[in-house]
Amino acid sequence: RMIMAPDERARRLVLERLLPLQREAFVALFERMPGLPVCIRLFDPPLHEFLPHDPVELDALADQMDVPRRDMRRRAEELHETNPMLGNRGVRLALCYPEIAEMQTRAIIEAAITAAEEAVKGDDKDAIDAAANKLTEATGPVAQKMYQAQAEAAKAGDASAAPGAGSGAAGSSGAGGESAADDDAVDADFEEVSDDKK
Repeated sequence: RMIMAPDERARRLVLERLLPLQREAFVALFERMPGLPVCIRLFDPPLHEFLPHDPVELDALADQMDVPRRDMRRRAEELHETNPMLGNRGVRLALCYPEIAEMQTRAIIEAAITAAEEAVKGDDKDAIDAAANKLTEATGPVAQKMYQAQAEAAKAGDASAAPGAGSGAAGSSGAGGESAADDDAVDADFEEVSDDKK
């Protein structure tokens, strides 16, 4: 259904239904690998590999999905690649359909949170440490990209990407409790002076 979705909005609706399945798979993976590093390869094969190549099988899939056969054939033709190794796969797939990578990243992070919550319920310190490390590994790169995007937007003068922006009316509180009026605040060095130095 995601492959046949006509636009990003429709793809996102299908991906929302896939999210719980992905999350469950990643939770199971983290539970089976306590204390061990986990490397997850995100979905990156060419989309045409998920459609049958035989016209009869393609028509049968269209019938099963209640999609017009001509639409299924047209989509298969659109996705067909002469040389898939140079085609729309890997990072190119993520650039064309970022919602796929976003859903999988969300599933990984939510699975790491679930694994950490389950570990904290027990008494095994090693399991808790392992789950906390997995959570850090899962969220670290995302947080780094968010901060980088905010810094680049601020450098370019895009106020909407600044921390606390986009939270509603002017003066409303943003992330961390800052108000819009605090956007021009400057960090300053200070020295604490004790009473006997006064």
